[in-house]
Amino acid sequence: LCYTDNRNDLTGKRGRCPMPTFLLTVAVAALGGFIGRKLRLPAGTIIGAMIAVLIMNILWDCANVPAPFRPYIRIMAGVYIGTRMSAKDVLSLRSILPATIMMVFGLIFLNLCVGIGISAVSQLDPKTALLAAAPGGIQEMTLVADDLGADAGQVAILQTVRVIFVIAFMPALLKRAASHGSRREVTPVDPSALPKESYSKKQYLALAVAGLIGGLLLHALDIPSGAMIGAMLGAMVLTFSGHRVVLPKNFRNVTQTFSGAIIGSGMGMAEVQGLKQVALPAVILVLALACINLIVGFSVSRFGKLGLTTSLFASAPGGVSDMSIIAAELGADPAKVAAMQTLRMIVVVALFPTLTDLVAQLL
Repeated sequence: LCYTDNRNDLTGKRGRCPMPTFLLTVAVAALGGFIGRKLRLPAGTIIGAMIAVLIMNILWDCANVPAPFRPYIRIMAGVYIGTRMSAKDVLSLRSILPATIMMVFGLIFLNLCVGIGISAVSQLDPKTALLAAAPGGIQEMTLVADDLGADAGQVAILQTVRVIFVIAFMPALLKRAASHGSRREVTPVDPSALPKESYSKKQYLALAVAGLIGGLLLHALDIPSGAMIGAMLGAMVLTFSGHRVVLPKNFRNVTQTFSGAIIGSGMGMAEVQGLKQVALPAVILVLALACINLIVGFSVSRFGKLGLTTSLFASAPGGVSDMSIIAAELGADPAKVAAMQTLRMIVVVALFPTLTDLVAQLL
């Protein structure tokens, strides 16, 4: 199935037929997710799927999740989170602004310090080091690097290492760290605690339509993580209007499988070979990220009046949908995590380029 031709596939990469490789990628992700669940890993489905697809891409360079499919996968994640929310959870979001401000600017300051440190002990120029350490998205920081004259390739590699490290290793660390917390958190709706009901095809269709309308609308407006956030809002509106639909348990596994496939397909042998040039910065980065996550998470929990598990996952420098899904599985409040992660992304993308340019001029 991993064959080449002379056409461009839906992702813009040359020489790959999208549909056969997409189906193969999903199959490998499903196998990896199944193994992850059997091994009882924290967030085992998404981690297992990601690792399996990553190995596939390193060995054969054929993992592929076409770009047009990706918003719909994020919409699935948003619908899953939205159906788990109650009105009480939504009303509690107004209390997270102080914690969010503390978290965002704490992360920016500490990540700037990490970037300066990486630049001092490695051969990376200051702009490249600062953007590699930025708690933003891979695509956004790579584009900024190209615009500011930094090494966009090295930024992309280090940002990819950051995402894989956060998804693969941080859930277990954060789960262990959160076990030391004593503050009671807002508990998302537990589907198993709700009355057993059967839902009609019309009810599931209404939920799908609400998620699609919200997700595609915000995605079309180029809002960061708009597909997931819009779908979440659509599902919540439907739920709060009295039309609650509890999704089957397997829906979560399917969503995490697709999400893991997206992450794993983003890195291959080229990135692994590129790690030789940035090995020292990569090691410093992942160790620093773990420390920063714990420092900011515990600080936000203590001074921002937020549950420890939620604070730790909201402070984790991963993707909005990925962190929200994992947070929901491990007992955090996914609505607060999604809101804080989204605000973090917006502020970082808006401020970090200017801060990078200013700091680089001072170094």
